[in-house]
Amino acid sequence: MPHVVVVGGGVMGSATAWQLATRGFAVTLLERSGPGHTEGSSHGSSRIFRLAYADPFYVSLASWALPLWRVLERESGRRVLTLTGAVDHGPRAVVEELYTELRSAGRAARLLDPDQRGSAGPDCGSTLPCCSMPLPGGCTPTRPFSPSRRPPLPGAR
Repeated sequence: MPHVVVVGGGVMGSATAWQLATRGFAVTLLERSGPGHTEGSSHGSSRIFRLAYADPFYVSLASWALPLWRVLERESGRRVLTLTGAVDHGPRAVVEELYTELRSAGRAARLLDPDQRGSAGPDCGSTLPCCSMPLPGGCTPTRPFSPSRRPPLPGAR
């Protein structure tokens, strides 16, 4: 199997290295900064995980990724993704497009008019229609995986 060098150990580089290693590639992951730095695009206290996109390609990618979050949690021994549900408010055409793409992908979603939105969760005071979904949630990237506590990846160095 070829040796692959991945430049950048942020969320995308780390995920790429992980998946290459699980497929048997020898992987070297290069990162210029230490764990927990604030110089990259994925630092901070949380990130959203969502399935609602107007593009069916992104809906399918996010749906495909969901079980991989659970694999990461099992292999790391840490909870990384918490599913809380979400409500997207907006102009009717935008909200209907999100709803249509979710339903076309076989995902649960409810299209609600403003007078129904209280059934989707806390009232944020919006007077716009919304799309309510049970699966979105948040990721907690602020606790980096330290090299000494990270699960070994086959072929990774």
